[in-house]
Amino acid sequence: MTGLTSRIVWAAAGGVALLPLALPAAATTPPPSAATAPAVLQRIPASVLTNGSTLTYTNLAEILRRAGADSGTDDERVTALAARIVEMDINVPLLFGNQQFQLAEARQEVGFTIFDEAEEASAGQMPGTVIVASVTGIDPAVIEAALKADPKWSARLTTATANGASFFDWGDELNVTGRTPMRPVGIGGQMQVAPGAGGSGSLVVRTTRRTVMDSVATADPAASVWSAGPLAEAFARLGDGVLLQAFGVAGQVRSAAGPFTSVVPTPSATIAGYSGMLAVQVADADAVHAELLIPFETADAAAAAGPVVEQWLASGTSLVRRTPIAEILPGASVTVDGTVVRVSVSAERAYGHLIQMLVTGDLPVA
Repeated sequence: MTGLTSRIVWAAAGGVALLPLALPAAATTPPPSAATAPAVLQRIPASVLTNGSTLTYTNLAEILRRAGADSGTDDERVTALAARIVEMDINVPLLFGNQQFQLAEARQEVGFTIFDEAEEASAGQMPGTVIVASVTGIDPAVIEAALKADPKWSARLTTATANGASFFDWGDELNVTGRTPMRPVGIGGQMQVAPGAGGSGSLVVRTTRRTVMDSVATADPAASVWSAGPLAEAFARLGDGVLLQAFGVAGQVRSAAGPFTSVVPTPSATIAGYSGMLAVQVADADAVHAELLIPFETADAAAAAGPVVEQWLASGTSLVRRTPIAEILPGASVTVDGTVVRVSVSAERAYGHLIQMLVTGDLPVA
C-alpha cells in the first residue's frame, strides 16, 4: 500500500478533501454512462495492477462542469475549482499533481493544462505508475511542438520505440533544477502522444520509468484494467449513470490493525478470496451515490462474504476513528451480484469515506 495517501491528497490540502459533490443543472449533452468504457482505462494494461497497487479514474470534464470551472479565464476557472475542492470528493489528477494550477508553466511544458483534460486515469505502484490523460481540443502536433520548445527539458528530448510504437523519452535521471508542473521532483520520464478518440484531441500516456513505458507502449483494450485483471469484474457491474471517479486497490488490502491485532479491536469476521476492491462515485439523474465493489475469485466466496460485510456495516466499529461503521456509512446496503459484493451508499461523504477506508485498511479484512 506504499504511496497510497500521497496519491489522493489534492494540492495544498492538509489531508484528503472529501465532502459531498453538489449537482447543478444537467449537461446539454449527457456524458457517457458508467457502463461505457473510458478510453483512458482501456489504454492501461491490466499487467500493471500487481498486488497492493492502486488505480484511479477522474472524469475531469464532468467534475469541472459541476464545479463551474469548465469555462472562463484561467483565473476564473482556478478560483471556481479551488473554491469547491473542499466541497467535492475529488481524486487528485496525477499528471500535474500539486502544481495543477500553474497553467502558464504547464502550457509551456506540454501544451495543455488540467482544464484541457477530459479524463485521467492512473494505475500501478510508484515509481512504476502509468498515467493516461484524454486531452480535448489540443492536437498531438501542438503538444509535440511544446515538448520540443520547452526551455527546461527540450535538450534532453529523444524519441524511442518499443514494440513498434514510438514515444518521447527524457531519461529516468533526477534533475533537481528541472522541476515543472509535470515533473514536480525533476524526473524526465517518458510520454506517448496519440490522436484521441475519433481523431479529435490527444491521448497522452506518461511514465517515469523507461522499462514501464516499454511495457505499455502498445495497447490492447481486451487486456486493459477495464476488461481484464483484478478489478475488471467490478467495472463490469457498473450500470447507468455517469461515472465521476474511481479509486481501487488490486489484491489484498492490509488491515488497519496491522501487527497489533492483540491490542486493536478487529472485526469479528473478515472476508477472504477477493481480488481487489473498487470505490466508485456515480451520478444518477438526481443524486450522487457511492459504491464499494469487491470482486471475488468465485461466486461461492462472494456469497460467503456478503453476510460478513453486512454484519460489519450494521455493528462494526472503525479501527481508525473508533466510530460505528453505521454512523460513517448510514443507510448502506449490500447485494451479492455473482462474483461481486456491492456496498451502495447515498449518504454524504460516502465516496470519501470509502477511499479513506481503502487507504487505511479500515475494512473487514485480516
